[in-house]
Amino acid sequence: TLEFANINASSVTILAPKTFTLPAYPAVGANVTATGLTLSLSAAPLSAFVNVSLSGPGLNFTPSTFTFLAGGSTSAGFTLSASQIGVQLINYTVGGPGHKEFLPLEAGNITVQAARTFVMPAYPIMANGRESQPLTVTASTAPDAEVTITPTGTSLTFNPSSLTITGPATTGSWTVQGSSDGTHTVTYAINGTSRFLYIQPLDSSITIIPVKTCTPPVL
Repeated sequence: TLEFANINASSVTILAPKTFTLPAYPAVGANVTATGLTLSLSAAPLSAFVNVSLSGPGLNFTPSTFTFLAGGSTSAGFTLSASQIGVQLINYTVGGPGHKEFLPLEAGNITVQAARTFVMPAYPIMANGRESQPLTVTASTAPDAEVTITPTGTSLTFNPSSLTITGPATTGSWTVQGSSDGTHTVTYAINGTSRFLYIQPLDSSITIIPVKTCTPPVL
């Protein structure tokens, strides 16, 4: 007679798979760095960690590999630049002990265009406290949507303080006024939906001189 020991029942817990959320990649200009991109997880892994690596032909990710720890952060930021014009494939490689907790990532893509530029005004020598005539800013190619340029400089006031160019337009203008004598540096911040299509403009300079006066002749 065969005898068998009782076998206790056991259970297996099946968890809903976790997911990755990728950024909506903007169109970028060749060799222009796109910033503020974020990769996030729906939840941190239960296992020790999960790795995600990003790669693609002619693409440079900084950083290119992320490690998410159990109970740790669920998002990470990165930048991207591309050297080849066209629609470029983005590949994702997921590894580490926690990779089976996540749904697989499918390859994505990003559109890379020829980089566009801005031509900034040639600022005239200006008298202290005097406002310039309208000065023209020109985009080499109209933005696909819109782009905003914000000039700043010590003791300088621009009107408007930010200039938005919306396609199909390629130009806009501002005036400037200085309140302190000397040569002042102008820097430019680029924002807007189409900002990553444009090369960051170089700094400019404006020279402000004292107001000249005329002494009437003695009669």
